Amino acid sequence: MRIPLGLSCVLILVFLLAGTAGAQNAGQVYTVNSTADTDDANPGDHTCADASGQCTLRAAMQEADTTVARDVIVFALSYPAVIDLTKGELVVNTAIAVVGPGARRLTLERSPTAGTPNFRIFRVPNVFPAIQLRGLKIQNGNAADQDGGAILSGGNLTLSDVTITSNTAANGGAIANTGVLVMNRCLVNSNTAAGNGGAITSNETANRVEIYESTITNNSAAVGGAIHGSSDVELINDTIVDNAATTDAQNIFNAGDNPVRTQNTIIAKTGPTTVHSLSGLFFTSGNNIITDARGSTGFTVGANNDQIGDNNSIDPLLGPLADNGGQTDSRLPLAESPAIDTGNNCVWNGTCSRPQIMFRFDQRGSALRLAGTSVDVGSVESGSNTGTVSGSLGFSPLLKRTFYYGAIAVLTDPITNQKQYQFVRPWGPITFQNVTGETFILEIHVKRSFFLSGPLIATIADAPVLSFASNSEEFNVMVHTETTTKPK
Repeated sequence: MRIPLGLSCVLILVFLLAGTAGAQNAGQVYTVNSTADTDDANPGDHTCADASGQCTLRAAMQEADTTVARDVIVFALSYPAVIDLTKGELVVNTAIAVVGPGARRLTLERSPTAGTPNFRIFRVPNVFPAIQLRGLKIQNGNAADQDGGAILSGGNLTLSDVTITSNTAANGGAIANTGVLVMNRCLVNSNTAAGNGGAITSNETANRVEIYESTITNNSAAVGGAIHGSSDVELINDTIVDNAATTDAQNIFNAGDNPVRTQNTIIAKTGPTTVHSLSGLFFTSGNNIITDARGSTGFTVGANNDQIGDNNSIDPLLGPLADNGGQTDSRLPLAESPAIDTGNNCVWNGTCSRPQIMFRFDQRGSALRLAGTSVDVGSVESGSNTGTVSGSLGFSPLLKRTFYYGAIAVLTDPITNQKQYQFVRPWGPITFQNVTGETFILEIHVKRSFFLSGPLIATIADAPVLSFASNSEEFNVMVHTETTTKPK
């Protein structure tokens, strides 16, 4: 029986926070309490408030300070909530994290009201690193004859638990990337590009694209229905299926000299077609299901534990795109699917060639990654139920311990906005007990104004495992988690 009863594990992670000079330069947490699209009344005063005193998303982003390590934006709204943008794209001007309550709870969209001009949702300049978007649905962006229907990014951008759907552009129906793009547990669905990359385009100037435990489906373009690019691309435990292209590469078109690297990933199209699924150079790390390898190089039938076919001769036997739990829809393997128990367990136990890759949960965020003898191929694990992630989170200063004596540590749940408080001692870890959730925001309020830290986004599910960095190592954060699954 493939129903896991639970998981108990201890992860010891080193998170890097920045010490800053002066309270006015410390990172802040801004709480959005209005779905309106209005400007901040006085940008730069460290208070998010429009003319009526409400904190909107646009106002919070305008208030964010470029001199700090990272500001964080959270939400306190009545859910489900929709923020209709009418004033144009949101420009990310600082190393900021927008942490939503979940893609099923909060939708961010270009207003569907007649007469709303065309614009994408986010633009990330290429001069600011470490941008994070979490727990949101992003939809109805329209870049018209420009690139990136939902997001145009030249920075270092991480998306986690994000749905991007129904966006349109010339290239990159959902995302146009010229920097570093990392995606964890995302759904990219039903986006359209007139030219290249129905879901994602990433050109030769980009450093890399890393996509983990995500579903990319029902996107369309002329070339590269899912992904088009020439940058370094890594795909691990993804489900990339049923995208469409009219000219070449129904799923992935690689125009560069760097191979698209794949592991434990399904790349499939349903039924025979004259347009190949893939085009260009690929490199397999094994245990993939490739239903149509025509037009590509790098895959060999009978090697590397890959299941390789031509003209979609293999049926991955996936269910429809549906709410299978978690914050993003997914396509669950059916009972006889060749994806079940045919993946490489290195993604579970951390023994892959990249040791930072260690998935405890699948795309749904709280369903265990391993439910049978081996992990499944693709983004979701058959027989694994979503559950409640709970346990404890503790930390202790690694450097300058006496500076933190008497500080107040604040742990915020971005879904409920509930806070827990602890005093920091100069010895031993400070521990928050009975913590429930997958993502937390940790702030350290220090008495000495010349030495402040945070805020920090802490999660146990993202890959790479050590993914939160700034410019000075200050804390050792220990996470003990215990997952209890729900019965079917």
